[in-house]
Amino acid sequence: MSISSQADIEGLQRISDAVALTLKQMREYAKPGMSTKELDEFGGEILKKIRGKVCSQTYLWVSWLDMHQPE
Repeated sequence: MSISSQADIEGLQRISDAVALTLKQMREYAKPGMSTKELDEFGGEILKKIRGKVCSQTYLWVSWLDMHQPE
Protein backbone atom coordinates (compact mmCIF):
# COMPACT_ATOMS: atom_id res chain seq x y z
CA MET A 1 0.00 0.00 0.00
CA SER A 2 1.14 3.51 -0.74
CA ILE A 3 -0.05 6.60 1.05
CA SER A 4 -1.27 8.96 -1.63
CA SER A 5 -3.74 11.26 0.09
CA GLN A 6 -4.79 12.84 3.35
CA ALA A 7 -7.68 10.35 3.45
CA ASP A 8 -5.11 7.51 3.43
CA ILE A 9 -3.33 9.06 6.40
CA GLU A 10 -6.59 9.50 8.29
CA GLY A 11 -7.56 5.90 7.53
CA LEU A 12 -4.23 4.64 8.83
CA GLN A 13 -4.72 6.68 12.00
CA ARG A 14 -8.14 5.07 12.55
CA ILE A 15 -6.65 1.63 11.97
CA SER A 16 -3.83 2.38 14.43
CA ASP A 17 -6.37 3.40 17.06
CA ALA A 18 -8.34 0.18 16.54
CA VAL A 19 -5.19 -1.94 16.84
CA ALA A 20 -4.06 -0.10 19.99
CA LEU A 21 -7.47 -0.63 21.61
CA THR A 22 -7.50 -4.30 20.64
CA LEU A 23 -4.01 -4.94 22.02
CA LYS A 24 -4.82 -3.15 25.28
CA GLN A 25 -7.92 -5.25 25.82
CA MET A 26 -6.08 -8.44 24.88
CA ARG A 27 -3.35 -7.69 27.43
CA GLU A 28 -5.99 -7.32 30.12
CA TYR A 29 -7.76 -10.53 29.03
CA ALA A 30 -4.65 -12.74 28.75
CA LYS A 31 -4.13 -15.30 31.53
CA PRO A 32 -1.42 -17.91 32.17
CA GLY A 33 -2.28 -21.22 30.49
CA MET A 34 -4.53 -19.60 27.87
CA SER A 35 -3.98 -20.73 24.30
CA THR A 36 -2.99 -18.20 21.68
CA LYS A 37 -6.01 -19.40 19.69
CA GLU A 38 -8.34 -18.32 22.50
CA LEU A 39 -6.58 -14.96 22.77
CA ASP A 40 -6.70 -14.55 19.00
CA GLU A 41 -10.44 -15.23 18.93
CA PHE A 42 -10.97 -12.66 21.68
CA GLY A 43 -9.03 -10.10 19.63
CA GLY A 44 -11.08 -11.00 16.56
CA GLU A 45 -14.32 -10.32 18.44
CA ILE A 46 -13.04 -6.89 19.46
CA LEU A 47 -12.13 -6.08 15.86
CA LYS A 48 -15.55 -7.23 14.64
CA LYS A 49 -17.23 -4.95 17.17
CA ILE A 50 -15.27 -1.95 15.95
CA ARG A 51 -15.76 -3.09 12.37
CA GLY A 52 -12.07 -3.73 11.87
CA LYS A 53 -11.07 -5.06 8.50
CA VAL A 54 -8.12 -7.37 8.99
CA CYS A 55 -5.70 -8.27 6.24
CA SER A 56 -5.25 -11.87 7.39
CA GLN A 57 -8.96 -12.57 6.88
CA THR A 58 -8.65 -11.36 3.29
CA TYR A 59 -6.05 -14.06 2.67
CA LEU A 60 -8.19 -16.78 4.30
CA TRP A 61 -5.78 -17.26 7.19
CA VAL A 62 -7.41 -18.74 10.27
CA SER A 63 -5.97 -16.16 12.63
CA TRP A 64 -7.32 -12.65 13.18
CA LEU A 65 -4.00 -11.36 14.40
CA ASP A 66 -1.56 -13.89 12.91
CA MET A 67 -0.35 -14.90 16.35
CA HIS A 68 -0.77 -18.67 16.29
CA GLN A 69 -0.31 -21.56 13.93
CA PRO A 70 -3.41 -23.41 12.70
CA GLU A 71 -4.17 -26.47 14.79
